[in-house]
Amino acid sequence: EGSAMERPISTLKASRLGGVIRYFTQKTLVMCGMLALGALIATLLSYAVILFSASQGDAVFASPGMSFLFSCNGVVLIILCAYAVFSETRYLAIAPTPRYVIYIGILWKIVLFAVVSSAVAALHTMLDVFIAQGINNAGIANIAINVYDFDLYDEIASGGSIVHAATSFSEAAKMATGKALRSVLSMIEWSGVWYLYICLLRRWKAATLLVTIGTPILMVMLLVMPMLTGWMDRIASMSEAEIMQAMPLLYDLANTAKKVITFLVEKWPAVRAVLGVSCYALAYPVMRSTPQPN
Repeated sequence: EGSAMERPISTLKASRLGGVIRYFTQKTLVMCGMLALGALIATLLSYAVILFSASQGDAVFASPGMSFLFSCNGVVLIILCAYAVFSETRYLAIAPTPRYVIYIGILWKIVLFAVVSSAVAALHTMLDVFIAQGINNAGIANIAINVYDFDLYDEIASGGSIVHAATSFSEAAKMATGKALRSVLSMIEWSGVWYLYICLLRRWKAATLLVTIGTPILMVMLLVMPMLTGWMDRIASMSEAEIMQAMPLLYDLANTAKKVITFLVEKWPAVRAVLGVSCYALAYPVMRSTPQPN
């Protein structure tokens, strides 16, 4: 019985799971460190310019804002997914390493980067506001603290105001923390879509490009454009009485579109989660069946 229980543990050790996790952890933390260093240098340079302008007696028009890393992190994660598919997977498969271990390692890399990079972005926002408050308290310059956050889904779902603003460090810290939590979930979910797409490109490049680029173009050219042209020609040839008779149909179409949009907004978190999980699940067989060079 003891040997049977030890078998899974020895299998994991033999499959080099621990080494793959350490490999991806080290590379991911190095990337997050580079992002944090770049953000810190940019912040210090911006405040050096502000202090120099204030020392010259110039008016200072500046305001700390939500960290630009929140926007950059998603793009960086897509690049990391592509690098993992085209380079790191090949390197680990040649080693050789079981495909399911590589898959687990890439998932760990995505989750780790999403968490750490979002935390770095939140801390960068807090540091920006903290420095601005320190400059204000020292009487060196008067920097307006208006940290804005915009979330399209939250605004549509709640029907609230378009923009929120934080005017103190505590408010900015709370706003940045909330945005970081949303950013983690969003990056993990959308990375599943990108990871699957990149795996498909690695496995069937021509077919993937044809389906994802050629098919929409053909649909627009062969279906959408002729349909719109036909509708416009029909409306142009209709009399005023015929247009009035068609108004109920147009109203029904608009009402149907509104119901569809409302449904998507209400169910969007669940739709996004199901989409992300499905893409992660589909990515494994694609990655597993992709031949690697010797």
